[in-house]
Amino acid sequence: MNYSNHVSMQIQAEMKAMSTFLASTAGGGVTGAQYKFRAECLRDAQLFFAAISEFAASYRKIAPSEFGDVDAMFVLSSDISPRDLLWAASRIADGHVVVQTLELEANYTGERDYDRHLDENHPANMPCSAPRRAMRRGAKAHVKQLRFFLDDAKEFSSSI
Repeated sequence: MNYSNHVSMQIQAEMKAMSTFLASTAGGGVTGAQYKFRAECLRDAQLFFAAISEFAASYRKIAPSEFGDVDAMFVLSSDISPRDLLWAASRIADGHVVVQTLELEANYTGERDYDRHLDENHPANMPCSAPRRAMRRGAKAHVKQLRFFLDDAKEFSSSI
């Protein structure tokens, strides 16, 4: 198999994986929808939850999953498209496990779809400005929380 055939097959597999995800989550971007996903580590789940904090009313983390990583669940408190959720997960530096496992709770298996990939820089995949602003606010609030934690940890370590 030559390189161009391989690339063509990979693109087709990625397109099929995205179509399957969008079909399985049809109607799943509405208030009250329940999602589950796996994350490689707790940090990835926390970053994802920070980004979607204005859209998720409740979330819980269950660690470890049967696969040895973090299993998590959340309920939407306001509407956001499944593609926008994938976009947020794609922005995490090592968020590929979230991207590959995110599903409506009813469809969740915990298995990774290794072909599911979202090019987060492609204009067609970017959320409109309102969800992006909300995600940015959530991420900034998380950073602020971490700064307070680090300041407390620094003070604690110097007092021991």
